[in-house]
Amino acid sequence: ESIYKLHFIIVDNVNAINELSYTPWYRRHISGTDGIWIGDGVTDQYVIKLNKLSSELYEEIGYRFGYVVRKGRPSLTKLLSPHISGEDD
Repeated sequence: ESIYKLHFIIVDNVNAINELSYTPWYRRHISGTDGIWIGDGVTDQYVIKLNKLSSELYEEIGYRFGYVVRKGRPSLTKLLSPHISGEDD
């Protein structure tokens, strides 16, 4: 067990976590109501449970934004990333 009770599961496709979600480890450590979702599609996923869906959650936000979900409540968040010369904004 970790001292800080922090667990990271990073996937690039929500379907990749489906198999893991049924394991005893996942059920013991992951609440399902807390997490970070990066980019669009927070309403299309089923891994992080949202208490209430609003029209704002369906808007396109791009890869520079995401949602921090605490106890099922999503908050739109600007993500930090390095600026690369020549990169499209």
